[in-house]
Amino acid sequence: MGFSSWMKQGLLGYQPIFFPNGLISGTGFQFFGNLRNMRAATQPSGSPPPVVDDSAGIKENASFNFNQGRLGNLYIPPGFGDRSNLDSEFYYCVDDADLEHFARYNLALLEMYEYFGKSALVAASEQGVSLDSMIEIGANTCLFPLIFSKEGVADCHGADIVDYSEVVNLLSEIQGNSATFHHMADDSDQTWKALPKADLVWSYAVLLHQSNPLAHLTRLASLAKKAIFIMTLCDPEDWKSDQEMAIRYLSANSYYNADFPNCFDVTIVSPALIKYSLQRLGFSKIIEISHPDFDLLDDTSRADLKYWLNKHCFFVAFRDDVKGDVALNDYSVSAERSPYRGNNVLVHSGFHNNVVLSNQRYFIVPHGAPFAGDGTDIHLQSFSSLTNAMKALDELPTEVDPQPLLIRALKRSNLIRYKKRNYLSPHGLNVDFKDEQQLLRLSSLDSVEKWDAILALMGEEGVKKLEGALVDFIDDTCIVSTNDNQYKAVNLTKNLEPGSKQPDMMSSSYSEIVRKVTVSSMLSSMENDCGQEVQLYRTNDGRQLRMSRFGQLNIICEGTGKELSKHDSLDEAWRQILRPRSDAIGNT
Repeated sequence: MGFSSWMKQGLLGYQPIFFPNGLISGTGFQFFGNLRNMRAATQPSGSPPPVVDDSAGIKENASFNFNQGRLGNLYIPPGFGDRSNLDSEFYYCVDDADLEHFARYNLALLEMYEYFGKSALVAASEQGVSLDSMIEIGANTCLFPLIFSKEGVADCHGADIVDYSEVVNLLSEIQGNSATFHHMADDSDQTWKALPKADLVWSYAVLLHQSNPLAHLTRLASLAKKAIFIMTLCDPEDWKSDQEMAIRYLSANSYYNADFPNCFDVTIVSPALIKYSLQRLGFSKIIEISHPDFDLLDDTSRADLKYWLNKHCFFVAFRDDVKGDVALNDYSVSAERSPYRGNNVLVHSGFHNNVVLSNQRYFIVPHGAPFAGDGTDIHLQSFSSLTNAMKALDELPTEVDPQPLLIRALKRSNLIRYKKRNYLSPHGLNVDFKDEQQLLRLSSLDSVEKWDAILALMGEEGVKKLEGALVDFIDDTCIVSTNDNQYKAVNLTKNLEPGSKQPDMMSSSYSEIVRKVTVSSMLSSMENDCGQEVQLYRTNDGRQLRMSRFGQLNIICEGTGKELSKHDSLDEAWRQILRPRSDAIGNT
């Protein structure tokens, strides 16, 4: 999977990311466009929109509106070819003319992430609390865990209902930091209990998307050994008093598919209720983090951001005593939210049956059975709750005792599906599919599509010649389980070229070898996309941001060709580009 696939699926998320090949992703324009709309709505009618002139000479109208109603924005640098097919329902592709504003807004958001992460660590230090681990719930692409890793927290985790694991692995490799991603398939007790407990639990702009915010707070507390951070929409000045404990619901079914009463989305919890809840959950010391200021923004954008910050609360709270697993497991909440929306959506694939969402009901559909999803499938079991559908699926006899199924007969072997894998079983070989040791000796993949791709490259005989059992196929790379319990990765396309022999990657962990293959493929594609010596941006005062080699960025004076500065990361290079002109001249 490459950048194009990630973009089309929305897997670059909404967080501000500066990739070393010049690509920038993030919600910058959406975020500030919405702020303009929000703040303009509070101004007296007939007030003219002010025009500001900031220190960098950028003129901007306060009525600026760039809300395209999508997940985020992308700037696609030179070297990606045709960008039109990447302008999707998830992302708007930023034009070159808007690049400087986009980079400025995303840097401001990135600096806000960094500010709150560092502020929480300062607060913990002042309280004498050491934080050796953290987990963020609703982490998206894990920028907060990566920031904490950079700041020295040893064990950093992120969890989300969308699987961002490949993007997180790539960012970890690029930044030299470490974050472990956990995919939350649903919002059930079982899923929450599978998450690691940590010294610090982080929740940034998630509580406002909960129909039952107090239940969600309880679940967050069930993972927090020492401390918890809560950022959410509070409207502190919009309550009768600073002692009022209340919840206000503003909208329903904006982000999630859910029936009543789990359908509410923009949920405002009063500051007093949040503080009271944290105290009842065992956090006796509650500290409110002050709002930052950002010198990269013009006056209007700075005012917009302050308006937004003032509507939110930022609390970090500490326990008197460290809680162990037994004490934390005593928290118990039952609730459900599902990330799935739409009709005829495959939600879960079982051994012999699928769970399909249609018209806000979850249907159990046998593999291969026709499904209309138009209300005529009354012969199928259906449920209003994903949790109930999954429970019923697990109790079906065909799921409790699955049988091997013939998928396709090949010349010398059969493709046989058993449970969730597709095995290549040679003709005449009698396999007991309930014997795990026999299955380990067979090559198997998790999809027929992967088998089609690898058989087209090397055929059945080629698979048999592999030194071990094939267990995965990613981006033209075979992952093989060897006889000594190691995993080996071999890139077929490179090794099939005359005179070419790529060194094999090895690991004792399957998840680690998959991570290595995915990251290596992405890094390779990033290098090939941009090639050598690419101009990423040119300023009005004659400076050029260039990439001489992958990940090596410099700023040069266009007139003299003199190198003004070198940078190891794209965000640092953009910080230098966006400095006031006098600072830039001073660095020459």
